[in-house]
Amino acid sequence: MPKTIHGHTWNRHMSPTYRSWIGMKQRCINHQNTNYTIYGARGISVCKRWMNFENFLADMGDRPDGKSIDRINNNGNYEPSNCRWATNKEQQRNRRNNHIIKINGKDKCIAEHAEMMGMPTGRLRCRISNGWNISELNKIKNSNSDKFYKRKQIKRNELQVELSTSIMNEFKKSVTKIKIYLGVLDDREREIIKMRFGLKNGKKATLQEVADNYKLSRERIRQIEDKAIKKILEAENSIHMQ
Repeated sequence: MPKTIHGHTWNRHMSPTYRSWIGMKQRCINHQNTNYTIYGARGISVCKRWMNFENFLADMGDRPDGKSIDRINNNGNYEPSNCRWATNKEQQRNRRNNHIIKINGKDKCIAEHAEMMGMPTGRLRCRISNGWNISELNKIKNSNSDKFYKRKQIKRNELQVELSTSIMNEFKKSVTKIKIYLGVLDDREREIIKMRFGLKNGKKATLQEVADNYKLSRERIRQIEDKAIKKILEAENSIHMQ
């Protein structure tokens, strides 16, 4: 029987579709894979039909640009009825640890509801935490109960201004201080700070650009950035006290 030629591998190169297929199997089967603990070890498997690439390709088609494979039910397996090609944004809103609530008869994560309402995710989350009635969440654009959210935003903005006006100016003047400040961060924090403040190529990256690069939500990148900024400020204070 002649070997099937699907055209998705050539000279040791793989197409995006083939890479997705390989990655899917590795996460579920290979105990040495870094993601096995949250896939295979959790009981997530690949259906028998999809162990063959030609069948996977026939069911899913070529992987579209900017998308990767996503399980509709995060507790379900990789199989035709449970998979789709989805953007990073779609996948972030389909995570199993998302807080799903029903508003106007629709079950969605807080970030998606906030986008539909035209308000910041933090404000909606704050209103829910404060016990707002679901039916009232979007009727008032601004409220006294939003003050905590506003204070949090102001505090974060002040922290960023302080970093931008003082520390980043010192960064440009002293290579030694750059190494000291960045040295207190872990690898991911360091790279995110470099991207956000233009230390890699002179161009500042937006939260969305960094989020797309790390396949995380903008909110998660913001949290990592805040943590890194606090570490840098602590390092700066420590140096001034010496």
